[in-house]
Amino acid sequence: MGDAKAYLVTPDESPYIAEFPAQEFALNGSRQRMRGSLVKATIVRWEVAGRAVAYSYTMIPVMAHRKDGKWIVDAEAACIFWATFLDDKGDGIFRVLVPVPFAADLVPLWARRKKS
Repeated sequence: MGDAKAYLVTPDESPYIAEFPAQEFALNGSRQRMRGSLVKATIVRWEVAGRAVAYSYTMIPVMAHRKDGKWIVDAEAACIFWATFLDDKGDGIFRVLVPVPFAADLVPLWARRKKS
């Protein structure tokens, strides 16, 4: 990945389950509703020169429930999807979302090494 180094983010719980609430959105002028979902997530922080440039999420949709405060995964879907959040301005705000794993061409311009 060029100069980018990967660091696994280790959450407090294992497995790490992310909850996405139901969302309303407009598509071609028509209001739509996306159901809420649960995913088992692995998160990687990408750094260049000691500064975070991106966070990548690898996600597997799951059916899960909590027992005694812990997530119990009942079933996993046979698919994987990715989301990478980028700090496009170098200000520590990860406002750009791309639906792919992190790759060298996603390193923001502010973090790329200057050629001499």
